[in-house]
Amino acid sequence: MISVLLSVLSASPVLSVQSVTQRPRVETSQAKTVTAQIEQALAANGLPMMTASESAQRLDDKKLNPTKCGGAKTCIIGVAAGLGAVVIAVDVGQLRKQVLVRIDAISPEGEELAEAVEVSAANADLKAALDTALDEFAAKLKAKLSKPEVVAAKQKTSERVSDQSSRQGGWGDRPEKDSAAKPALLPREKDDGPELMVSAQPKPKVAKWVFAGGAVVTAGAAVGLGVSALTTAGSVDASGYDVDGMRATTLTQSQLDARAAQANTMGTAAVITALVSAGLTATATVLFIKGDGP
Repeated sequence: MISVLLSVLSASPVLSVQSVTQRPRVETSQAKTVTAQIEQALAANGLPMMTASESAQRLDDKKLNPTKCGGAKTCIIGVAAGLGAVVIAVDVGQLRKQVLVRIDAISPEGEELAEAVEVSAANADLKAALDTALDEFAAKLKAKLSKPEVVAAKQKTSERVSDQSSRQGGWGDRPEKDSAAKPALLPREKDDGPELMVSAQPKPKVAKWVFAGGAVVTAGAAVGLGVSALTTAGSVDASGYDVDGMRATTLTQSQLDARAAQANTMGTAAVITALVSAGLTATATVLFIKGDGP
């Protein structure tokens, strides 16, 4: 009964509207007004909302400040986890006389529960424009949160993992491999002389060339990954342009997140590959110094 209750609750989480940026041209009071309008519109559409006071208390307890996220998804996920709620992330900007608002719904697990809404309107027309856009946004979000297959999928995943674990058994139940099938040393046939044991491993003069070749290959791979990482990062900078003293970009937030993740992955891979190359180089150097033939 408790598991069923928890599944139902997890399928219909509460929402917390949070401003996730602090733009230079946007007053704090204006951002609060917009978030309050969004909260009222979602509540009017029947969505379960966390009260502003409860959200503020939880953020204070966790030492979290959503406005410091700068719209970064990883930061917003951390806020959602700290609140224990789906974050309705609000980004408010100002371009001349137009107020620009972007709204995302992000769960503590990092899932985007509805397609982002972008609204641009004069300040006097903003509330009406938000109400119109949020009606469709709220309907999609409500449908997503109330889908029974969401709970069923979670339960099936848990059961599948549990079943696989029980069939495979614990570490102590797994049969040990026959170590005798892989001898480290191979005996020669007996002759008139004493019995000798010959190692099956390659001779050092072959090994040094193997390590040297591996060092060259991994060094080249590290350079290629590093160049790719710098190229990807450079494409983000190249997409920027200035608008009335503000730095803007032609890329969406999701594209920025994807390119940043790609650049980080390639950079990390380049560092790891370079370390492997250094290790291979050191080993090959030692083998060459021994002078065990060409």
